[in-house]
Amino acid sequence: MRRPSPPCRPLPASAVSVERRRRGGPFVLMLLGTTSACVACAMWIPDAGDLPLAVAPAQRAKAPPAVRPGTAPPTAEPVRGRPVRPRASDPALPPCGRLTGTPTRPAGFYFADRTVPGQVVLTFDDGPLHGKTRRLLAVLRARGLRATFFVVGQMINRRSYRVIQTLVRDGHILGNHTYHHDLGMARVDQAEARIYAEFQLTQAMVDIALLAESPRQFDGLRRRLLGPRAPVRFRDTLVRTWPAIERRWRAILADYGNASLYRMVYARPPGGNPFGPAFSNTARRAYTRAVHRAGLINVLWRSGTANDFRYLSREERLSPNRIARSIVFAARVGGILLIHDQIPAAGLAAGLDDVIRFSNLHVISLSQMTRRRYGCEPIPPLRP
Repeated sequence: MRRPSPPCRPLPASAVSVERRRRGGPFVLMLLGTTSACVACAMWIPDAGDLPLAVAPAQRAKAPPAVRPGTAPPTAEPVRGRPVRPRASDPALPPCGRLTGTPTRPAGFYFADRTVPGQVVLTFDDGPLHGKTRRLLAVLRARGLRATFFVVGQMINRRSYRVIQTLVRDGHILGNHTYHHDLGMARVDQAEARIYAEFQLTQAMVDIALLAESPRQFDGLRRRLLGPRAPVRFRDTLVRTWPAIERRWRAILADYGNASLYRMVYARPPGGNPFGPAFSNTARRAYTRAVHRAGLINVLWRSGTANDFRYLSREERLSPNRIARSIVFAARVGGILLIHDQIPAAGLAAGLDDVIRFSNLHVISLSQMTRRRYGCEPIPPLRP
């Protein structure tokens, strides 16, 4: 006899809304204050006291060997001023190159993707922040963990450029989170050109951050790239000025011997847009074409951390214990966890310690998830 599934545990009415959409799958619970699909209603999600969480036999058979903290493969350490492109860790797999998605959705990872419970990918958004990102790196380094950091181009400056160098040196993955972090960039005129320029300009800022050996040299490279009087934000003129910026970018790389710098493979749109309900297929098609042209893999998320839950009070959002519980919950569900660089380091440390403590919870890399999904090595395409 088939064993009945345990009933879903109801979440507080203030915390969730039930969207009854049948698209060939179960109902989806959506956390208010985030755009991530949290958990399928047909799946039993235990609360904080229901440990351990067992993985179903079918899922366990499909899951690849998990990487325990501290066992991530080593990566080449870049030489100051001349960082090298990370090499493939599995030469047997073909390079991903430019993966093909659909007309309204580029290849990548999305809110409602099926996950392997107990296997979580750590991703951080909105950095680099000179002080806060360094504290998060210290937490990860002490536990032997690696993550993916989606960086915002305008946040790379004379104080934070060394954070980019540290991220690469410590073996973390850099992801592209656009230059201006504009939530509505897919709605503007010439949206495809604007989105493409946002991603490419962020790549250029990462390049000069890796080339710079001093704050003064970074300032000089930035002035050369953007112009002597370029403001921090210039999104309204980016499409018009991008061709000239791109020529200066190529000239800078040529002056440094066309150094093989770190080429970002993954992209994350600000706020998950245009994949929210308020955006049209026209906006999604423009975004898809831009991402494919840039040779990027789109990355959304499955869960978030408590410091981003708007239905919680400020005291609860900053509570290390509450943040730790949300991280453990996300690890049980599995998939990609969205964390912002502004998260309190104490809450992140407590949550990761709990994940490490339980043998059925594992931190895996975004590269591992890409290999599993697409059967290829996430090596970036050659520069145009």
